[in-house]
Amino acid sequence: MSLRTAIWGIGNVGRPALRAVASHTELEVAAVVVSSEDKEGRDAGELAGLPSLGVTATRDAAGVLASNIDALAYTASGDMRPVEALADIEAALRAGVNVVSPSFYPLLHPALCPEDVRTTIEAACREGNSSVFVSGMDPGWVMDVLPVLLSGVVADIREIRMQELFNYALYHQPDAVRNLAGFGQPMDATPPMLLDFGLQMVWAPMMRVVAEALGQELDRVETFIEKRPLERDVEVEGMGLFEKGTQGAFRFEVRGIIDD
Repeated sequence: MSLRTAIWGIGNVGRPALRAVASHTELEVAAVVVSSEDKEGRDAGELAGLPSLGVTATRDAAGVLASNIDALAYTASGDMRPVEALADIEAALRAGVNVVSPSFYPLLHPALCPEDVRTTIEAACREGNSSVFVSGMDPGWVMDVLPVLLSGVVADIREIRMQELFNYALYHQPDAVRNLAGFGQPMDATPPMLLDFGLQMVWAPMMRVVAEALGQELDRVETFIEKRPLERDVEVEGMGLFEKGTQGAFRFEVRGIIDD
């Protein structure tokens, strides 16, 4: 029996999520929730570059949650709308739908989640007899589950390093690229993504998840950032001109430290 699965949000994360659900023998694409008028009414397969799936995209999220859904991949953006993302996830859980999501960072490591948020989510899970698992798109399972798994095949660990390389020219979300990540902005500006608070919120939980799985407790978490300017003007389709001398690249580290 296949689990009836909905995908909420068909963007940079939702499209591959939809393809993954469609290809899984134990999952059924039962519904797709979108936010824009131009996607509403279109076949879900078309939106994800697949043959027709016979499922029509809808903006009626409440109707989807009431339609006997077993699971939900919530991939709508939570970066700029955390309150709305939390409300969406809570509604799904209260409706008895099990949720997986990369969108709501405070749930990456429940022990670090603000108490009021954790209490709300726990109550929703009890009411709906449901569950939620959050593993961020950027941290992802490569930043937590995989290192823990691989730690079981080595005899001595001095350092665990998880690394991501990402080309934001291919990330079709102009507002996030310019205003959240800071590309094309002056070099002396610090975009929200590179604030110590942002790095600690999004990536530090992964350090703590790995440490706890290894029976360790972190002494502290440090952040390190370096940026580089563009050496020439760059035109990106769909996002416009990024001028020479503005932020063109960055590198950061979030370091969990034990015994220095």
